[in-house]
Amino acid sequence: ETAGMWYQYLSCMHWSITQMTPGSLQIHAENSLERAFTVLCLICGMVFFSSIVSSLTSTITKQRLRKQAKAKDLKTLRKFLRQAAVPTPLVIAAQKQGADR
Repeated sequence: ETAGMWYQYLSCMHWSITQMTPGSLQIHAENSLERAFTVLCLICGMVFFSSIVSSLTSTITKQRLRKQAKAKDLKTLRKFLRQAAVPTPLVIAAQKQGADR
């Protein structure tokens, strides 16, 4: 009975992992209810994976936009300091402060 329970547990674990990945599995649906459950699990897996990809893409895009905005601000600061003929020590300090923020 214990071996049967562990076999069933591992079979369920194996099945659930193969629903989310392209792994192979010898267990298959034998009736419409099991087939519908399998399809539901596949859809849930696709939604979950899509959400992760979407979240990562959004985070990377936001980071890239922040970096571009900071570069633009530093370029504007350098242009202003050059046009205003600010003394070099103050220019260095202002650029350092701008880069640190």
